[in-house]
Amino acid sequence: MNLDPRTMVVVMITSTLLIGSGLLMVMRGYLGGVTGARRWAAATLLQSAGWFITGGLRGFVPEFISAVIGPFLIQAALTLCVFVLEEFERQPKRRGWHYLLLAVNLAVATYFTVVEPSTTARQLLLAATAGPITVRAVWILMTGTDRRVMSHVFMATMFAVCGAVIFFRGIVFLVADPESVSPTAANPMSSVTLMVFYVVAVVLPFAFLLMCNDRYVSEREKAEAALSAAACVDALTQMPNRAMVTSRLGSLSARGSEGPGTYHAVLFIDLNNFKYVNDSLGHEAGDQLLIETGQRLTSVIRSSDTLARGTESIAGRFGGDEFVVILDGLARSDDASAVAQRILDAMAAPFMLAGQRVAVPCSIGISVNDPALRPLATDDLLREADTAMYRAKMAGRANFVVFDESMHVEARRRLKLENDLRVALEADQIHAHYQPIIDLTTGSVVAFEALARWNHPSEGMIPPDEFIPVAEETGLIAEIGQRMMREAVRTLERMNRLPGGDSLRMNVNVSRKELVDPRFLTNVCEVVSHMSVAPQRLRLEITETAVSGNATAPVSELLQELKELGVEILLDDFGAGLSSLSLLRTLPLDGIKIDRSFLDRSTGDVQAITILNAIISLGHNLGKTITVEGVCDPTQVATILALEGDLAQGYLFGRPVPASEAETWIGADFSSTCVAA
Repeated sequence: MNLDPRTMVVVMITSTLLIGSGLLMVMRGYLGGVTGARRWAAATLLQSAGWFITGGLRGFVPEFISAVIGPFLIQAALTLCVFVLEEFERQPKRRGWHYLLLAVNLAVATYFTVVEPSTTARQLLLAATAGPITVRAVWILMTGTDRRVMSHVFMATMFAVCGAVIFFRGIVFLVADPESVSPTAANPMSSVTLMVFYVVAVVLPFAFLLMCNDRYVSEREKAEAALSAAACVDALTQMPNRAMVTSRLGSLSARGSEGPGTYHAVLFIDLNNFKYVNDSLGHEAGDQLLIETGQRLTSVIRSSDTLARGTESIAGRFGGDEFVVILDGLARSDDASAVAQRILDAMAAPFMLAGQRVAVPCSIGISVNDPALRPLATDDLLREADTAMYRAKMAGRANFVVFDESMHVEARRRLKLENDLRVALEADQIHAHYQPIIDLTTGSVVAFEALARWNHPSEGMIPPDEFIPVAEETGLIAEIGQRMMREAVRTLERMNRLPGGDSLRMNVNVSRKELVDPRFLTNVCEVVSHMSVAPQRLRLEITETAVSGNATAPVSELLQELKELGVEILLDDFGAGLSSLSLLRTLPLDGIKIDRSFLDRSTGDVQAITILNAIISLGHNLGKTITVEGVCDPTQVATILALEGDLAQGYLFGRPVPASEAETWIGADFSSTCVAA
């Protein structure tokens, strides 16, 4: 071998280190999840093999292997490193000219080794082909996203040193005596060159490890930042989410507790009829509605800087179709109402959803906090605004309501009422009371209406207009309705055994919530199947509002199925809602119960009497039995008789009473009351 012993030791130690570290990276899969880690390990092996062949085996192997194959492996390894760096730094891939350089290097080196041997030509070729590769590597590293990271700077320096040595060797071979700098001879140029390249070859794998570690740390920090942002931003609308809104409100409350300051307010916003948009136009339209709502709210907040001058004002999505606006730095409490009106105005413009213009107003509840008078915690402000929002929805929607303490009292009472109602169902405190329905032509009792009554153990009788709405909102109305139907049927069967009770009918109210309950039809079928009297004697009263609008078609099918069971269907409270005459045609009705409001206005009101007469005449022409509700005065009986109404019901004939008292009315004669009228 023509190398000095020092160089030979460097060759052996370096080759062993490179091959060992490269094999360790591949076999153990270290950094296997990082882009290009295994290819960089392969480049390490190629590079170590190339340097070992070129420097360590020169003189022991044919000249073609040491002078052509060895340098080619080194250049191939450098090229593979460039490919990895392009992917690592997300740089444009330019691999075609690299393949061309490799092909030119192999072909020309073979020519100047086999056909016309020339050491100078081979060194110039190496400078011309390997040099641009190292320059490309330096360029990638110094223009990448992590160009200021020390590991990338260090790697770029190593490639720069490698390229500089390659260029320097080419210049030396061009101007110096080739024999004095021949790589096969023991000379300073050969030893320095080999040592530099061996050091670079050893350092490059470990520099890549440092780059991978820095990239991992950088990406982890970015991921943590993204997670932190995602934790505070609603994914759909890109608005502050519930967590961020609550945090911002908490900081405002904490700031206010430190001393008196300006007002801040919470606006709780709920979209009206959002569910109908989802059901009719699809969830994509619903998502678009939420996004555009967020944009409108954000725009209003930005335009309200003159009112809310604080830095903490934001609009965020609280969840579902609910949004929250925080106003900071209000000079007056009334300024919150001014911003709420701007929001209502902004939401009044129709939305373009799925190619249709859709109007989606909103209801707003406002809670204003004056730290000097009543500093409130975050949960208290949100609760108050939410309570006020529900009051706004009850008041007709598309408006706003400012919270006052009476709402809190009412909310507590409602919560207590709901809890007591659940206990009442468990303790069987709700029972049916019965009100008679009179045939005006004979004065006899022909039916009873079963009405739910709640006898509270400590508060006495709870009016139905208080607990029935709560039962409907909570879904408890379905259980109450089922109990009332079963109890009313048992009462009817018991009355049937009494003298004069064999022709009585029993009216039972059915709410809108019950009609949409998929178990309702099954429950009615079960009740009818166990009845010991004819099913025609059970009459279900359906309110006009329960079958109006989009519910008409599905409810009509349900009512038809109920009719097939034999029960009769009455339209209750006709005139209290839209008074849609089409319902009389499309629904399978046996009778109509006219709302008491028409009768109340009939005294001295010619128009009211004319309308009442028209309804009765229309019902008779359609073959429906007419019942007038709310009769409490003999003069009203006279009016109904004059208009040829069929049945009457009201306090004039009797208030709702327990079954034992109602049974005393069976066979009673009210004709004197009717005649006297």
